[in-house]
Amino acid sequence: MRRVPGILSLPGYVPAPPGKTYDLRSEDDRVVLKYKTGRGIGARELHAAMADLAVALSDDRQGLHHFACLVWHGKGMSWPRAEWEWKRLVVALKDPIRLRMALLWVPDEGPIQIQPKNPGLEHLARLIHASPLRSRPPSEPRPFAISSAFFEVFKVLLVWHLKASGPLSLGLLCKLTGRSHPTVSAALSELQRRGELRRNSNRSVELTSFPRRTWGEILALSTQLRTPLRFVDPSGRPPNPMFLLSRVRRLPPQGVALGGTLAAEAWHPRFNLAGLPRLDLSVHLPGGDFDPETIARIDPTLRRARGGPEDAVLVVHPLRRAEALFTESAGGGLPVADLVETLLDLHEMHLESQAWEIVNAVMRRKAQ
Repeated sequence: MRRVPGILSLPGYVPAPPGKTYDLRSEDDRVVLKYKTGRGIGARELHAAMADLAVALSDDRQGLHHFACLVWHGKGMSWPRAEWEWKRLVVALKDPIRLRMALLWVPDEGPIQIQPKNPGLEHLARLIHASPLRSRPPSEPRPFAISSAFFEVFKVLLVWHLKASGPLSLGLLCKLTGRSHPTVSAALSELQRRGELRRNSNRSVELTSFPRRTWGEILALSTQLRTPLRFVDPSGRPPNPMFLLSRVRRLPPQGVALGGTLAAEAWHPRFNLAGLPRLDLSVHLPGGDFDPETIARIDPTLRRARGGPEDAVLVVHPLRRAEALFTESAGGGLPVADLVETLLDLHEMHLESQAWEIVNAVMRRKAQ
């Protein structure tokens, strides 16, 4: 059966309600679908579509959706590459979400491939095989893929919003991010299209409220966008983040700020987590690469981690915008990473409830 690129139409499925990050849902709400098609769509678009599905599951407070499926009919990517990209990103998602996500790869000819293998999705694959695909309306815009430039612009806007610092001029936003006027303008247009940004009469801009939709997509793509460097102690000794912290404080490197749970304590005094699970550092790298000697000076026994985030005793987060936006600590010690970087650190450690507690506390203070 020849398949025409377009919008998927399936019996038993209805279009998503307005504002949702998926395209179709089953009539019983058990399955939601995101459909991607067209020549030239690649890894970035696949990652963005996965982020949309992760947001859909995260927003499903009642637990109605058993599966979120990406139906991928991309001309420019083979099945092995699509499967590899899927596996590369899905491991970064927390278990309750990633265990409910699936990829259905639709070739022009031949069987539909499913990742992960799941007998419950075979019926859906048969429906897709038997259903024609309607052509995409010419007016439908090309799907937006979050880039590193958009990521930096968004983070600065969110820092300003959480600090209640008021609107930002376009010139200042370009200066803080180190991005060009056209690049920043494109990011602002996308946020405005999503209803998350307001343009003022004096050409300044600000977020309208906490941007939950884009924040959810950012969280799903966080590992790819931030490219954290994880380090382990291969000596066999018990992990000792406090020892590393004492070394960093004694020999403070240039352009380094505390992140993670230590920064969370600085931003929200009520933050309470027993012990230090790992040491998170934000490193300002506006125009260069991370110097491995920085780690050697802290502890020469540390080595880059091969496993997942839970193995790390030290995590370094490169910060590649023009201005670091660090906050000096009250005691004159190491500065603290901005609140947005701190929240991203907490989500990476699966401390989601603590991160949202901080956001809610900050938003309450803004409303006073």
